[in-house]
Amino acid sequence: VWGTNYEEACKKAESTGTNVLVFFSNLEADPISQQLNQLFSTPKFQSKVGKNYQLVNVDFPSTEGAMEYDQMIANYELANNFAVQAVPTVVLCSPEGWVIGCVYGDQMFNPITEENPTPVLNEGKVLKELASFNKKAKNVSSLTKELESKEGIERLTIIDKIAENLDTSYRYLLRDLLAEIPELDPDNTTGLNTKYKMNFAYEQALEEYAKGNIQRAIEIFVETAKTEGIPAIDAQEAYQTAAYLAANSGASDEMIVAYLEKAIEAMPESDAVPGIKQTIDMIKA
Repeated sequence: VWGTNYEEACKKAESTGTNVLVFFSNLEADPISQQLNQLFSTPKFQSKVGKNYQLVNVDFPSTEGAMEYDQMIANYELANNFAVQAVPTVVLCSPEGWVIGCVYGDQMFNPITEENPTPVLNEGKVLKELASFNKKAKNVSSLTKELESKEGIERLTIIDKIAENLDTSYRYLLRDLLAEIPELDPDNTTGLNTKYKMNFAYEQALEEYAKGNIQRAIEIFVETAKTEGIPAIDAQEAYQTAAYLAANSGASDEMIVAYLEKAIEAMPESDAVPGIKQTIDMIKA
């Protein structure tokens, strides 16, 4: 059964120990959304994926006035919360709104070629992608239940396991959960303060940025990058973010390039390095 109310689906998921599948679509005009809608009504989908989730369709019709204004606003707010860039997108999340995984774009299509330039839904690929998150979804449900009975440092072990089963791109949605780490372990005996240092940096920098203190926001990321024991990939991201903020604050090209070079030094073998080098060359040119 597909509903249209995300909040109701979350409540039902919480009471049944399941999770939520949100299908962002344009069923009126988008062919891929229409093809997905047909796939989602099949027994094959229900047996492989659907039975594990409360199902919600969040639609964006093309025709003006086709949906009540308040409902449309609510749909856009939900899409914004999950950083949805286009339809169709499928988001799998916990009742708390923590993202387990997403499927969108070319994860759904047959390869686009000169002979076949029009996207065509690959049903087997979609089902495989969605089903690949089933184990993590069950883990998140059981760990969340286990967390209810834990206190102090014991909670942090479970919080870390929950985060490990979620999509790292959406860790900003875990702000309340991760905020317990520095509170319960101020001396960093678990090492989790370092592991999630970038998450804390984003929160702090966002506050400063909102106040207009861009320079302080930059400093937060630079300080984070220099933190002893921080993962190399996080240090690289911190320097990249500092460079981005510096560019938007009108800083000199020399400063921006210096941060980008530091990002390369932090993790020279990462997949991001070619792009960083290209940016440096463009700035110098």
